[in-house]
Amino acid sequence: MNFSENWDTFVQTLAAHAIGTYRNSNEYAYYRHQQEDMEEILTNSLVVDEKELVDKVLLELEARADREMEVVYRQGLRDSVTILRTLGIFG
Repeated sequence: MNFSENWDTFVQTLAAHAIGTYRNSNEYAYYRHQQEDMEEILTNSLVVDEKELVDKVLLELEARADREMEVVYRQGLRDSVTILRTLGIFG
Protein backbone atom coordinates (compact mmCIF):
# COMPACT_ATOMS: atom_id res chain seq x y z
CA MET A 1 0.00 0.00 0.00
CA ASN A 2 1.33 3.44 -0.86
CA PHE A 3 0.91 6.66 1.15
CA SER A 4 -2.14 7.78 -0.83
CA GLU A 5 -3.97 4.50 -0.23
CA ASN A 6 -3.01 4.57 3.46
CA TRP A 7 -4.22 8.16 3.76
CA ASP A 8 -7.53 7.30 2.07
CA THR A 9 -8.04 4.37 4.43
CA PHE A 10 -7.19 6.57 7.43
CA VAL A 11 -9.62 9.30 6.35
CA GLN A 12 -12.37 6.79 5.58
CA THR A 13 -11.93 5.27 9.04
CA LEU A 14 -12.13 8.68 10.71
CA ALA A 15 -15.18 9.63 8.65
CA ALA A 16 -16.92 6.32 9.41
CA HIS A 17 -16.31 6.88 13.13
CA ALA A 18 -17.70 10.43 12.92
CA ILE A 19 -20.78 9.19 11.05
CA GLY A 20 -21.31 6.41 13.60
CA THR A 21 -21.09 8.89 16.46
CA TYR A 22 -23.57 11.22 14.75
CA ARG A 23 -25.99 8.39 14.00
CA ASN A 24 -26.10 7.59 17.72
CA SER A 25 -27.14 11.17 18.53
CA ASN A 26 -30.57 12.54 19.37
CA GLU A 27 -30.27 14.94 16.45
CA TYR A 28 -29.88 12.09 13.99
CA ALA A 29 -32.80 10.20 15.58
CA TYR A 30 -34.98 13.28 15.14
CA TYR A 31 -34.09 13.77 11.47
CA ARG A 32 -34.38 10.04 10.78
CA HIS A 33 -37.88 10.05 12.25
CA GLN A 34 -38.78 13.03 10.07
CA GLN A 35 -37.47 11.22 7.00
CA GLU A 36 -39.44 8.08 7.81
CA ASP A 37 -42.61 10.16 8.15
CA MET A 38 -42.01 11.78 4.75
CA GLU A 39 -41.31 8.40 3.15
CA GLU A 40 -44.55 7.01 4.57
CA ILE A 41 -46.51 9.94 3.17
CA LEU A 42 -44.94 9.39 -0.25
CA THR A 43 -45.50 5.64 -0.13
CA ASN A 44 -49.17 6.05 0.68
CA SER A 45 -49.87 8.70 -1.94
CA LEU A 46 -48.02 7.48 -5.04
CA VAL A 47 -48.65 4.77 -7.60
CA VAL A 48 -46.00 2.08 -8.22
CA ASP A 49 -44.20 3.87 -11.09
CA GLU A 50 -44.07 7.11 -9.13
CA LYS A 51 -42.74 5.30 -6.06
CA GLU A 52 -39.92 3.79 -8.12
CA LEU A 53 -38.99 7.21 -9.49
CA VAL A 54 -39.08 8.80 -6.05
CA ASP A 55 -36.93 5.97 -4.64
CA LYS A 56 -34.34 6.56 -7.38
CA VAL A 57 -34.33 10.29 -6.68
CA LEU A 58 -33.99 9.76 -2.92
CA LEU A 59 -31.13 7.30 -3.39
CA GLU A 60 -29.33 9.78 -5.65
CA LEU A 61 -29.82 12.59 -3.14
CA GLU A 62 -28.49 10.39 -0.35
CA ALA A 63 -25.44 9.43 -2.41
CA ARG A 64 -24.81 13.10 -3.17
CA ALA A 65 -25.10 14.02 0.51
CA ASP A 66 -22.68 11.22 1.46
CA ARG A 67 -20.14 12.43 -1.10
CA GLU A 68 -20.52 16.02 0.05
CA MET A 69 -19.91 14.92 3.64
CA GLU A 70 -16.74 13.12 2.61
CA VAL A 71 -15.43 16.12 0.67
CA VAL A 72 -16.16 18.51 3.55
CA TYR A 73 -14.59 16.12 6.07
CA ARG A 74 -11.41 15.82 4.00
CA GLN A 75 -11.24 19.61 3.63
CA GLY A 76 -11.63 19.95 7.39
CA LEU A 77 -8.61 17.69 7.88
CA ARG A 78 -6.58 19.78 5.44
CA ASP A 79 -7.66 22.98 7.17
CA SER A 80 -6.71 21.54 10.56
CA VAL A 81 -3.21 20.73 9.32
CA THR A 82 -2.88 24.23 7.83
CA ILE A 83 -3.91 25.79 11.14
CA LEU A 84 -1.47 23.62 13.10
CA ARG A 85 1.34 24.53 10.70
CA THR A 86 0.49 28.22 10.97
CA LEU A 87 0.62 27.94 14.77
CA GLY A 88 4.02 26.28 14.46
CA ILE A 89 2.87 22.96 15.88
CA PHE A 90 3.70 21.13 12.64
CA GLY A 91 6.96 21.87 10.92
